[in-house]
Amino acid sequence: MEGQQFVPMSATRIIDRVFFFYSKNFLKFAAMISIIFVPIGIISAFLNVTVISSPNQNMSGAEAIIAIVMALGPGLLSMLGTVLCSGILAQGFSELYLGKSLETGEVFGVVLPKLGKMIGAGFVSTLIIILGYFLFIVPGVIFGLWYSMISVVIVLEGSGAMSSLSRSKELTKGNLGKIFGTIFLAGLIAAIINGALTGIVGAIMGGGLAAITDPESVESASTTFLIVQQAMQTIASIITAPITAGAIVLLYYDLRIRKEGFDLEMLAQGMAGQDTAGIDQEVRDFTYDPGRLD
Repeated sequence: MEGQQFVPMSATRIIDRVFFFYSKNFLKFAAMISIIFVPIGIISAFLNVTVISSPNQNMSGAEAIIAIVMALGPGLLSMLGTVLCSGILAQGFSELYLGKSLETGEVFGVVLPKLGKMIGAGFVSTLIIILGYFLFIVPGVIFGLWYSMISVVIVLEGSGAMSSLSRSKELTKGNLGKIFGTIFLAGLIAAIINGALTGIVGAIMGGGLAAITDPESVESASTTFLIVQQAMQTIASIITAPITAGAIVLLYYDLRIRKEGFDLEMLAQGMAGQDTAGIDQEVRDFTYDPGRLD
């Protein structure tokens, strides 16, 4: 039974295992992501409200620059949080997959020193992907699939920013269809949950806002709407981020098993650095179904 979790997996089995690990460790994942996204959400809400409430006429040059920076701030903070979150979740799901316990301090301790590499690799890959979309879209999709593993490779293998690009491309080569299908399925589930959380609140708040006619009341209600909307987006991110990230981590291990032939001992000792006797009982309890393999 011990080696049965280290087998090639179909897309649906990968999603099953993501939810298995996620449901067992929901509070720990929520706590780790909250450390990242709650401060970002608070700062973003403050910046959005400040930009909207500030007069936009008769600004000096310095004030205009500050206003632009504040307007761009939420987006930049969100990008930074997303990069850090991808690394945290990569390490977290890897710990669980290899049968180790999920410890918040240890996870952050591993990932934070590698944040610069992830930002650099993410910046370069994003430029390449954008260029691909200008080349009739399809190349952009292909490039995105090639580089879907860069954060995982940097965190789990210690690759450099540029070497992670080639390593990710090497791992994904020949499996783009499966990678696309798995990420699409995970993303669709996350999008449905996200839409349910933010859409209902947005519709209620938007309907209430439309019914207000007094200008001062509209301004006050708009501020409240922005704060509530930011709060719901933060909550939605905390809940849904592990779904796609977990799928990518399990895809990574699936590709390594298929391409590099790691058995249980090699995978546990090589990637976790400890003896296979410590495989967590919860992981062993996950039912192996050979009929669902590719």
